[in-house]
Amino acid sequence: MQKKIAIFLRNFLIFWVFIDIMPGIDALHGNAGIIIAALSYALLVILIPTVCHFFKFPLNIWSRLLFGSVLTIGLLLLFRSVLLGFIDFSTGYIGGMDLIFVTVPVLITLNSEVIVIIFGAIIVNLCSIIAASLSNSEI
Repeated sequence: MQKKIAIFLRNFLIFWVFIDIMPGIDALHGNAGIIIAALSYALLVILIPTVCHFFKFPLNIWSRLLFGSVLTIGLLLLFRSVLLGFIDFSTGYIGGMDLIFVTVPVLITLNSEVIVIIFGAIIVNLCSIIAASLSNSEI
């Protein structure tokens, strides 16, 4: 049970940080919208092994990335179309950072909301898989 709580909290925080730093995704009601979205994402990640077993896929990085990305895309599309008012999606970009000694230009512009959702789902699942691998626990 403690392992599930740790997995839940880790993924909750990963999604929170991701929403804060990803250009093109904003919380309309501040922290309340982020909390609701992060809670739903953390619950979704806990369900990924069950979904893999249901479809008789092995639990490895690729199946977790596949099902995690598909479920996260569905969740973010749900927030975009049905659960309005929590998270707002717009065009985004990759890069555009001003570091101390180096300025990173905008590398790629994400021109539509759907591209931002797909890119965001893949990146947040990769971060979740990497964090799980580093902590030597299940996703």
